[in-house]
Amino acid sequence: MIRGLQQASRRWSGGFSFAMCLLGVGGLLLACSGGGGGGGGSTSGGGTGAEEIRFSGTAMLLDDSTMGFGATPSASSGIAVTVSSDIDANGSIDSTERGTATTDSEGAFSISAPVEVGTRATVSFEEEGYATQLIVVDINSLSAVTGVNATLSKLRDLNNTGTAWQDRGNTVSVSDIDIASGSARAFNPVTESDRFPGEFADDQGNMLVSGVFAAFDLRDGNGRAVRAVSASNPATVRMKIPRDTWGVLKDLDTSTPDVIDVPMYYFDEDTGEWVREGTGSLEDGDGTPIDAATLATITGAAPTFTGTVYAVSQATHFSYWNVDYPVETHACVSGTITDADGDPVAGASVIIAGVSYTGSSSAVITDASGSFCVDVLRNEDPGE
Repeated sequence: MIRGLQQASRRWSGGFSFAMCLLGVGGLLLACSGGGGGGGGSTSGGGTGAEEIRFSGTAMLLDDSTMGFGATPSASSGIAVTVSSDIDANGSIDSTERGTATTDSEGAFSISAPVEVGTRATVSFEEEGYATQLIVVDINSLSAVTGVNATLSKLRDLNNTGTAWQDRGNTVSVSDIDIASGSARAFNPVTESDRFPGEFADDQGNMLVSGVFAAFDLRDGNGRAVRAVSASNPATVRMKIPRDTWGVLKDLDTSTPDVIDVPMYYFDEDTGEWVREGTGSLEDGDGTPIDAATLATITGAAPTFTGTVYAVSQATHFSYWNVDYPVETHACVSGTITDADGDPVAGASVIIAGVSYTGSSSAVITDASGSFCVDVLRNEDPGE
């Protein structure tokens, strides 16, 4: 048993609220996560001089591609799981910096992978036709990491309309690109935050507040994945922003009143970080740019805007895209995990998830003394 906090809610006075969750210790899965840890076949990477530790958990598939209700996740064998860490900090992952495995019939996996204390690892889950799930883990000790669980959502086929490749519900599309087929999926950061790749933070140390994010799987005429296009000939992505997140929208450049500028990010799967790439804009369902004077009708406490809102941007990378607002004001929530005898527990996974804001941290692994420190959005009210 783990003594003390498994899940708690905390509110900065007059500001943001969050929940702190203990995911798993020694094979036990505790609060704030579904499924259980498990075995399963494994292979390991190595050769960097780094230590190897074991990662385990489960992966489930969720086929809700028809936009209906009532779908439930199911276990599946053969889901590819990779643990990678840019140990030499060169911005890419080579064969000595990863471990791979596939899930067994119960959806369980176990991987031995090279890591170094003080770095982070990215656990990716891939299955054809589903959005890749990527979980970032901060490594603070060499204890095994358990309870790394993921649910992969079914992508939706993109149909060629003649001007764009678009899903049936018109929630996401891509144009100005030479592909033969594709699938994609737009996600609601409020109701589907557990599908968010990595953590709600960028490569510059900012916390992020997301308006919408989307996964893409684009294919050429030979069925090969199209991961990138030339910066001199970018594609265009269009994502429908859910009404749940209209309130986070802001205009980055008030000097252009005819356009509402929004920040765009793509997910770098090698580094496990969100990277800013350019600026997008908002438009309505007919493709007409929304002007700055209209923004108040969208973001107000009781929005009066009756149409739909889309973010449109040029894109050169194709994994995940995101409309995100960086927040520099954040702080560390720290603590210590102990067992029933008061002894420190190393290797516990701790996350913090927003209650009054959309977002969650990466999983932080407690060190040898059972201690952790997790970044959260910080309120700036006087005296805090």
